[in-house]
Amino acid sequence: MKSRNIKALITSLLCLLFLISCSTDVNTMINDYNTHYTKDTSKEDEVQKSPQPGDADFTEDQLLQDEYFVWEDATLNLAAPETSAEVFWRIYDPDDPTETPLFFHLYGHPLGSDYDVWNEKTLAIKIPDSKLEIDKVYKLTLQIVSKEGKRYSDSAALVIYRHLILN
Repeated sequence: MKSRNIKALITSLLCLLFLISCSTDVNTMINDYNTHYTKDTSKEDEVQKSPQPGDADFTEDQLLQDEYFVWEDATLNLAAPETSAEVFWRIYDPDDPTETPLFFHLYGHPLGSDYDVWNEKTLAIKIPDSKLEIDKVYKLTLQIVSKEGKRYSDSAALVIYRHLILN
């Protein structure tokens, strides 16, 4: 029993000694550790700005990528350039010889038919709610009018495909 008390006393003294010898708090230790790593701020000064309508280096083929692949249970989110005065989104079925824009609801508004353009800078289509067919390629077009009145247009393939993991 005496040896137990001696071990407990030695352990307590060692813990007390360690606590007393530590002259810094946790925040000081973290700050000291972090000073060994510097943040590279050189790239923060170089803001990559994408060309906007009206810029000398802007071309209409920069509006959309060539193709967009979207899962059947996903949402397609696209945005037109911020400086656009007017924006027109359309989706076509390439198998339709009349090239009539497709009809479905977007944000509660019909897209296609009588209301064949969606004049918003962002396009968000929930594929399950859109009634777009799976394993089909559609044509997506974006037409914008710059603040100067110049028109730009670009198109892309929109591929809706089956989510193989879920099926």
